[in-house]
Amino acid sequence: MSCQIVAFSCPPTSSDYVLFTVKHVSPTIVAISTCFPGATEWTTVSYQDRLPFASSIWNKLIFCNGLFYCPSLTAWLGVFDSFERTWIVLSVPPPKCPENKSW
Repeated sequence: MSCQIVAFSCPPTSSDYVLFTVKHVSPTIVAISTCFPGATEWTTVSYQDRLPFASSIWNKLIFCNGLFYCPSLTAWLGVFDSFERTWIVLSVPPPKCPENKSW
């Protein structure tokens, strides 16, 4: 299996971690693979979305409250629910810079 980025949901010494990978397949399709403790193989599912997340630039994964977040540099946020096995891509505007910079 080849992947582009990997993350754990918690320390691998925990008994209930999820190992998560995401890989570009096409501009609107990503392949997400997960593995749980005790599993003998990876589970891989390809997800398609109307937004071109897979063609954006991203290199960070964040896990919080059962969700893996994949922020991009191109205003997309991929969100994977490891329990429901759902994937959604959200359009997220960049933060606004303050008008009056005090630096």
